[in-house]
Amino acid sequence: MEITIKPQEENSNSKFDGSIIVTKNFLKTFGPEAFHLAAQTLTIIQKELVPRGADYLQVCEYGGITFWIIDNGRNVTILMPNDY
Repeated sequence: MEITIKPQEENSNSKFDGSIIVTKNFLKTFGPEAFHLAAQTLTIIQKELVPRGADYLQVCEYGGITFWIIDNGRNVTILMPNDY
């Protein structure tokens, strides 16, 4: 399966390089793949979006399941939409 990052609403200067927080719901949803999925997605965001101006909220999809990654400047939170 492939990670898809949806088009962002606007460009900003988010870096996605803070402390990483992963919600229990994200872990439960993706099981043993959760940490690998989180790391892969952050790598894609940092390589492809940050240089062009990454929005603080990235909407991602894996296996037909949507999840979010939010950068608040200090922390990067990886969560399911219903965690918000």
